[in-house]
Amino acid sequence: RKKKQLSTDGKSSLGIIDEEELEHLQSDVEEEDEGKKEGSITSDLDDEDVGVEGIPVEPLYVLPLYAILSTDKQARVFEPPPPGMRLCVIATNVAETSITIANVKYIVDCGKAKTKYYDKLTGVSTFRIEWTSKASANQRTGRAGRTAPGHCYRLYSSAVYNDSFADYTPPEIVRKPVEDLVLQLKTLNIDRLANFPFPTPPDLKAIHVAEQILIQLNALDSKTPTKKITELGRRMSAFPINPRYSKMLVIAQENQVLLPYIIALVAALSVNEVLTNGQIKIQKDNQELSISLDDVRRQWIGQGESLLFGDMMVLLKAIGALDHGNSKNYQTVCTHYGLRPKAMTDIRKIRRQLIQIVKSILPETATILDSRLLPPTEQQICLLRKILAAGMVDRLAKRIEGPVVVNGHKANNAYQTLLLEEPVFIHPSSVLVNDLPTFICYQELHETTRIFIKNICGIQMDWIVQLNPHLCSFGPIEDEPCPRYDEIQDKMVCHRKATIGQRVSWSLGPSIETVFPTDTIDRFRWFGKYFLDGIICPRLLQFHPALLCSSNAMVKSWASLMERTQKFLNALVAKQIDNRTQLIEIWSTEPQYLLDIYCTWLPESLHTQVRSVWPPIPK
Repeated sequence: RKKKQLSTDGKSSLGIIDEEELEHLQSDVEEEDEGKKEGSITSDLDDEDVGVEGIPVEPLYVLPLYAILSTDKQARVFEPPPPGMRLCVIATNVAETSITIANVKYIVDCGKAKTKYYDKLTGVSTFRIEWTSKASANQRTGRAGRTAPGHCYRLYSSAVYNDSFADYTPPEIVRKPVEDLVLQLKTLNIDRLANFPFPTPPDLKAIHVAEQILIQLNALDSKTPTKKITELGRRMSAFPINPRYSKMLVIAQENQVLLPYIIALVAALSVNEVLTNGQIKIQKDNQELSISLDDVRRQWIGQGESLLFGDMMVLLKAIGALDHGNSKNYQTVCTHYGLRPKAMTDIRKIRRQLIQIVKSILPETATILDSRLLPPTEQQICLLRKILAAGMVDRLAKRIEGPVVVNGHKANNAYQTLLLEEPVFIHPSSVLVNDLPTFICYQELHETTRIFIKNICGIQMDWIVQLNPHLCSFGPIEDEPCPRYDEIQDKMVCHRKATIGQRVSWSLGPSIETVFPTDTIDRFRWFGKYFLDGIICPRLLQFHPALLCSSNAMVKSWASLMERTQKFLNALVAKQIDNRTQLIEIWSTEPQYLLDIYCTWLPESLHTQVRSVWPPIPK
């Protein structure tokens, strides 16, 4: 047979394939070449040879067709080719169903499909090129001759078809993480998921991993035998999105000023391939220059908190640019900022849906949510980073100092995640690829020649202790600095050494201030000390100089030898009083609580004055 050849520069005579399309086509060609090297593609000698000798030689009009191609470029395959040219569509499996291209008579089927898989334990995503299913192969055959007689050339033998092809493509439920599915079923009080009659049941290992992630997010209660849903989990289930993102939205409801930014960010993270690569033209000094889109995005984010916000800041800037742009120039804005129009349209739809859900929960947010997105302040960006760290609790990474060995070669700038023993690397498209924060959170892991992390944001690891202390392991309470009463939190806090991780253990610094552990009575001792000092109740500060014994006696090792310290401690332990709120509540029903015990710490001459101000609640 004669084979039609493309020109050596990879373009048709009309030059209709742009850089974006050429890059995609080149990627597909390289992947098919890999399959041929493995000996996986063979010629089909079983089909009838219809012959091509009588077909006149005409130049090909070549068009690509794949899912993330813009709508206007996808539509070109349905238009008639220029006179004197033959239409040739190079398509992914997006063309298998629901598409009829007029006058297509011949299909060339390589029998392969690129499928995205997720590791059930680590969540690492990979694309695998593998044989498609018999059902898909039959669909591809059906694309030929839809409007006229046609033929399908299969580049594999009938033996490969019968032996290597599955009957049907495995459904997504067995290939993707199922955290959102598990959360929705738990919301319906279906706790024993292993017994649920799924039409196609997901892997039990995937269900177990999903439950562990939801426990880390505080959406499920690990203390119950069937891991029942928590109140936070029920609030998260109101949003039809990944539970990591729904937790971010729930947290943002407590600070409504941040809600528009979190909604926009969650919408952007829910869509794949938002940004494009390549060059754009700019005018400088009356000259037209080409500049990389990656460089443009690094200029967007600036320095300080914006820089640490990383790729998330790029996504917010992209949405903000369209918010303030003219709807008539939508396509121009997308091209100028390197945004995929179809992705931005999807983001708008998701964002609109999330806004409606939040409005139904919090009607008072309507005004702020309907406004255009303004650039966040430095303080707001810091809070946004904290919220992001709270949602991505299992997707944290720490920079590795020095080189590591990957595939037999030394490599620098690697990171270690909580889930993998192998080092990972920031994806080259990230704006933080050159800045390398010590601690980061990321959206996804993707494996090619290396394992890359995408959509990066710099964080501080002590935030994890504040937001998710259940993920950390703590050492004993440090003597210095000594525990104190935090008036803002209304809690006793102390300093302890902390680590995070099970497979790996990261130290979170010399010591971190955290809430006093509940498994020790020392918190009552320290609360009693600060009560005597007048810090808990400032109205008692006037009596502090007259104390018969230093308040430090409450926390000494020999405190139990003194009657007044032991009585004071027993009174606090009996009512479990270790904060001001609880103290005020008990005084509302027992106004004389602690009065007699407190008087034992003062000279009798002051007792009448103490009784006159008791209970010492601010008025």
